[in-house]
Amino acid sequence: MNYATCFHKMISYNGKLYIFSGICVILRASFESQDCPFTEVYNPETDQWTILASMPIGRSGHGVTVLEKQIMVLGGLYYNGHYSDSILTFDQNENKWKEDEYPGMPCKLDGLKVCNLHFPDYVLDE
Repeated sequence: MNYATCFHKMISYNGKLYIFSGICVILRASFESQDCPFTEVYNPETDQWTILASMPIGRSGHGVTVLEKQIMVLGGLYYNGHYSDSILTFDQNENKWKEDEYPGMPCKLDGLKVCNLHFPDYVLDE
């Protein structure tokens, strides 16, 4: 990874590992933390990390998932102490974030755990 961070989220998608935001720790006379609105991807075929477009606002405690081929980042806690109800989408092909594709969540949430549930077609057909 290009950034030393904690409280980031990661997902595996299309054979690559994506890392989203978190808190960076910068070593000076003492430890000082700041938000890191970064996005990175690891490609195991090339064994390389690549920095992608930064999130509009860095956060921790957010949820990350893939829904209908879109990477989504939900909620979280901004570095300034405000909670988020936003739903961001990341287009990995265009390397762009979209903020207004979905309405906000009904409330502001931190500490999200998000998962996907995929049923095989034969289960859904019955």
